[in-house]
Amino acid sequence: MKDGSAFLNDNAQRIADGMISDAERLRIAASKGTLGELLIDVGAKAPGSVEAGLRMAEAAMGGLGSVSVFMDRTERKWPFTVEVRSSQPVLACLGSQYAGWNLSAQDYFAMGSGPARALARVEPLFDALSYRDTASSAVLILETAKPPPPAIVEKVSKATGLATDKLTFLYAPTQSLAGSLQIVARALEVALHKANDLKFPLENVVDGIGAAPQGFPDRHGQNERCHHLWRQRPALRKRVGKRGQQPRGETSEPRLTGLRSTLCRDLQAVQGGFLCHRSTVVQPGRSDRDGDRNRRYVSRWPA
Repeated sequence: MKDGSAFLNDNAQRIADGMISDAERLRIAASKGTLGELLIDVGAKAPGSVEAGLRMAEAAMGGLGSVSVFMDRTERKWPFTVEVRSSQPVLACLGSQYAGWNLSAQDYFAMGSGPARALARVEPLFDALSYRDTASSAVLILETAKPPPPAIVEKVSKATGLATDKLTFLYAPTQSLAGSLQIVARALEVALHKANDLKFPLENVVDGIGAAPQGFPDRHGQNERCHHLWRQRPALRKRVGKRGQQPRGETSEPRLTGLRSTLCRDLQAVQGGFLCHRSTVVQPGRSDRDGDRNRRYVSRWPA
């Protein structure tokens, strides 16, 4: 598409304005920051909702994608499924939705996604994407529980070339209802990210659809980085043995009995590397600063 013809930020701004109009129904909160920026709490202090997560995901795609949910009755454990579609998948997913903008200041850290990236173009990924958006306002999605501090707002303003009062930030932690849903809504984006890593010619991608099951949000607010990944520990529960016997671990699902060693071995080799080395885009939360902790955690998995 020609520069500016996708209207990524204009589309996202309309979605954000609609969310503000329906704030009470969506259980979100909007406010003005100290520099005049618009802040939309989609799941931090505000409870948020599934509908808010859907709109947040579509805003992240610059309005070039459609996100919906449906009940998959063939899947007993995870029937709630998120489906995402786009007729401009490369631009919608890699040019907008991809969480590739590292925004940090002192003790604040967040990964930025959304169409504002196509204005700033500060990431190496845009060397492979020729599109440049033009807009009078910009929208950015942040995977965090805190609104951006003034230093971050000024950084985004400088990179996009827009005044701070022309910026809109939608933010929600990944363990919230809306935040976790917009993460799952990146199923198509993750596939395109992998295709780009494998040097597949992006110009050959003409349409896209992806789906993934929606898990339960982490109500304790822990494990931001790996709450959406399989982990051995939650799959086991302690069973108190009889007198004189040691407590033993038992699989929480009978159908996994006998597969424990195989699962642990395979996932240690595959997902262990994912946890330790995958980019922060797919591992939201605290960036790679907890990489050492993950390596120690993975090293304790039984063979």
